Amino acid sequence: MRVSYLIVAATAAAITVPATAQGLRGILRGKLESSVLDVINKPLPVPARKKKDQPPKSETPAEEGQSVPETPAEGTIVVAEDMPVITSDGARVAVVKHTTTGGTSYAPDKTFFTADPYYRLRRIYGREATVRGGAVHLKMTAAQYRARNQNPEG
Repeated sequence: MRVSYLIVAATAAAITVPATAQGLRGILRGKLESSVLDVINKPLPVPARKKKDQPPKSETPAEEGQSVPETPAEGTIVVAEDMPVITSDGARVAVVKHTTTGGTSYAPDKTFFTADPYYRLRRIYGREATVRGGAVHLKMTAAQYRARNQNPEG
């Protein structure tokens, strides 16, 4: 973390220097942006859940008066606005955008949008993702996601 503070301090100093240091300022700004992106895209460790921490399974069937939540069709995923998007290598690259409230289901051949930190929209097919633990998990790496344009071949 001390290195990133050093980079921020050097960038701030370079910005206040006259026009002769324009080249250095651009280099420092690029280094700062790349180090911030490295910190943002670093995969987070997921702690393993012990059996004693798992909630007990309910053995009782639903009563007739209760409504049972609908399960989506085979291969269909349900995403909601601002769900995090995580790639197969564990990097959080975007959030889901432009869905209706309450969650929308997407069949394998239907698409939804994701937006990265720079609000670059990318279209994702339902077959390219799964939903686990409140996040959309893509079946592609972070590099493949970033190399993708908005409208992939379908």
